[in-house]
Amino acid sequence: MASSNSLAKAGACPQQVNDKEGGAPDPHHVGQCQHNSSTTYAGLQVFDQWDSSPSGIQEVYSHKDLWGPPIAAGASKEDSASDDEVEELRFAASHEDILKFVPIDYHEYIRPLMEDLAFMAKLACAVQDSIRDLKEHKENGTHPPVLRRRKPESQIDREYAAKIRKRQLDILVAHKEASLELWRQKLDPAVWVPEWNSVLDLAWHEELSELLMTPIISKEDGVSRLVGWRPSDESEEKRAQVLRDVLAIGKQVIRIQNIKYQVADEERVRRKAERQPL
Repeated sequence: MASSNSLAKAGACPQQVNDKEGGAPDPHHVGQCQHNSSTTYAGLQVFDQWDSSPSGIQEVYSHKDLWGPPIAAGASKEDSASDDEVEELRFAASHEDILKFVPIDYHEYIRPLMEDLAFMAKLACAVQDSIRDLKEHKENGTHPPVLRRRKPESQIDREYAAKIRKRQLDILVAHKEASLELWRQKLDPAVWVPEWNSVLDLAWHEELSELLMTPIISKEDGVSRLVGWRPSDESEEKRAQVLRDVLAIGKQVIRIQNIKYQVADEERVRRKAERQPL
């Protein structure tokens, strides 16, 4: 029988799972669905669309499935996470379940992946921003600072300089677009998931506790002998869960960078509109 957790891993909306099991509708969830279209991976909400308003962005960043459960009401200061711990968890896009299923050093094996993905996603957003600015210069007949050279002294110089700068601008755009395509390939789960699955798979088997191993017993002449150990079904299930969680968390890291980029981009457009005369 499928549990709520297994249904969520299969992509079912958490509220749909709750409804199927006879639970009452969650008003917070109803409000959330009005803001975001999302897919659930291993208990994490991966947002396909988001509300870019301050309240919508805050809802994404404070979502309990991403940052873990809130501190209980009335908890003492000692029970609360320190500011450094909170920032560390947010940077790594941690999820409480990953700690439950991973009996290996979390930061040693998981955090490098989170850092790599966040770094590449940030660069991809920056390149995309640069491409847009270059194309705006091209449409407006202007040039970015990198192409502004000495002022031509004659009409011939001006015409020649305009042609050269236009060609240089085209080269810059092509170069940036090639870079963007490279980062998009690097961020494709088909590229990074197999590599990190192999890293975690090796780490799991090296660090696996014997409590999660099943003895291999051989019987000869009515005598049972221990001939070795093999991973138990439980350990294999937990290892598979780790890999699913890594995929979900990695996608969430990329989503967060995209959200940050969209918010910054909309702020830039708003400021530009305010500077333009009516």
